[in-house]
Amino acid sequence: MIAGVSGRLVSASFAATLLPELSGIRQTPLQAQRVLMRWDAARQASLGTASSVRAVADVAVVALLRAVGFRISRRRETPSRCELLAEASGAMLPVVVMPWAESLDATWRDAILSGIAADARWCLCSNGRALRLLDAHRTWARQHQEFDLESLVHVSEALTLFWTLLRAEAVAGSDPLLDRAVAASARHGVDICSALGHGVLDALALVMRSLTASESRRGATPLAQLLDESLTVLYRVLFLLFAEARGLVPVWHPLYRDRYTIDAIVSALLAG
Repeated sequence: MIAGVSGRLVSASFAATLLPELSGIRQTPLQAQRVLMRWDAARQASLGTASSVRAVADVAVVALLRAVGFRISRRRETPSRCELLAEASGAMLPVVVMPWAESLDATWRDAILSGIAADARWCLCSNGRALRLLDAHRTWARQHQEFDLESLVHVSEALTLFWTLLRAEAVAGSDPLLDRAVAASARHGVDICSALGHGVLDALALVMRSLTASESRRGATPLAQLLDESLTVLYRVLFLLFAEARGLVPVWHPLYRDRYTIDAIVSALLAG
């Protein structure tokens, strides 16, 4: 899991292992990093709960899009919303800007409709504190990639992923890097699910053998009961792995990380 990034369009494991192997990958140039640092400083100094939608759009969104190579070709404002159309080399990226810190879930429909109206594959929505990328073609999936603007320039992995996916060069062209990355991440997820299925069966057999060996020293236990106990152990481990991967448990805290994570438990068992 990458700090400051959420969503499933591109998984953290794919971003860390396979994304760098795709053609067209570029590291964030030093000049771009400096521009983004200045953008972050202006956003933090200028915006807050009293900021208007226009201020949020100008300082947080338009400046960010320009920093990654887009130009704003159309703009329409109301007191409660600002709609932008960002363009680069023929690619169009509709953007819906909401009031400061307003829930982005509430604007999903409006953002998708703006993408459909522009016949764009991707669209964005932002509330000044986060920027969410939405798939305007596969709307039934409701998948997104969200970047926390508060930490974007301060977490190198988040900034690298943002630059990789959302710079103008990655969105434009006949075979955009963004499209290829999302498709490859989906295939990677399918491969992981297949491998996990086989791994669960192997793990179940291993746990049952271990429990059977333990029970043989204490007395016979019905095989059905051993199977139930093995499944209980396995599902609890899978639940904890899922919770850690989704950030549902405080893996960032040293006390939890060093004592209660699966990695810590396995290390303690192996050490005896």
